[in-house]
Order: sequence, then structure tokens, then C-alpha cells
Amino acid sequence: ADTTEPTAAELLRALQARDAIVAPITESGATVGLVAVVNLLGEIVEFTDSDRTVFATLANHASVALENGRLIDRLHDEARRRRHEAMHDALTGLSNRVLFASRLRDHLRQTLETSDPIAVAVMDLDGFKEINDTLGHQAGDQVLCEVARRITYAVGDAATVARLGGDEFALLFTRATNRETLETVARRVRDEVAKKVQLNGMHI
Repeated sequence: ADTTEPTAAELLRALQARDAIVAPITESGATVGLVAVVNLLGEIVEFTDSDRTVFATLANHASVALENGRLIDRLHDEARRRRHEAMHDALTGLSNRVLFASRLRDHLRQTLETSDPIAVAVMDLDGFKEINDTLGHQAGDQVLCEVARRITYAVGDAATVARLGGDEFALLFTRATNRETLETVARRVRDEVAKKVQLNGMHI
């Protein structure tokens, strides 16, 4: 370190060192940390310009490695986000037609091996077209989101809920498949969906 610089002198005092080499770790041009090699013994020759050059090169490599690591993390996050978007309905957040079909296929294959039953229910909304036509698609989207929330609440963990498109929803039952349970869940779904939806001061 150049001890004529006040900050360098303060750093050496803080480190209780005779000499030190300090180099920044950067990411996208911004300093995110420092690395240092410190002479605490004071018995060896002070660091040379050649030492400083080598250490600066190592610090630069560390910066590149850090930035590459962060880039890989961002790419992984982006890939996960895209996979999620490809399998989920953008409006309601429910499983979409693709994911529902994939899970149905998987459980059908499993059923062939184990003979465990599954059940599928498909439903749509009476009068939804009139809501879109009279109140607009934004209102229709709000209704769909509310209906999705209600179906999910009514079903609980008894089934996978999916939006197939438009006002069409599907339920996949893989555990609770006896007739009594299915009828109970169906009644809960019907009762929840039949409740009025408050929208812009109106109940529809």
C-alpha cells in the first residue's frame, strides 16, 4: 500500500500491518467487496509492483468468476420462471391445460400399474359470456380470478385445479376418489361458485 495516501495509512493501522495489497472485487463495474493480502510480520521485504500486478490480476479473475456465477444464477432463475409460465395460467396462477394433461397422463400410466382409481371433473361458468359482453373483459378476468380462488378453497388438497381456457376449469382427483367424497367436494365447489361476486360496487 502507498502509505502516503491517508486511506491506505488508515487501512494499515486498522489491519495492524506493515504493508498490504488491496484490490476491489467488482460486478458490472461496481465495487462489491475487497480482497487483501497483508504483511503482519514486518520481517519480509515489502510488496513490490510485480506483486501488486499479480494480485490485481487474481482479483480481476475473482470478479469475473463472481459475475459469471451471478449470471448463471439469473439464467437459472429465468429458466425456472419460464418453465412455471409454460405450465401455469397467467391470469389465475392455476395449472394450465398443458400441466393438467401432463399430470393426467402420468396418473393414467400409474393407474395401469396399480389399479388405483382417479377421477376428473370439468366445469364452466353459466352466464360468463354475458359478463364479458356487458361489463368488459377486465371485469371478466376479475370474475375468473375470484372463481379460481373459490374453487381452490372449496377443493383444498383433494384435487389439482386447472384452468383449461376461457371459463373452463378442471379438477383431477388422485387420492379422494370414492363417490361420497367426490359428491361432497362437487357440492362445495358449486356452493362457493354460486355466491355473488362483488365487482365495481355491483353483485353479479
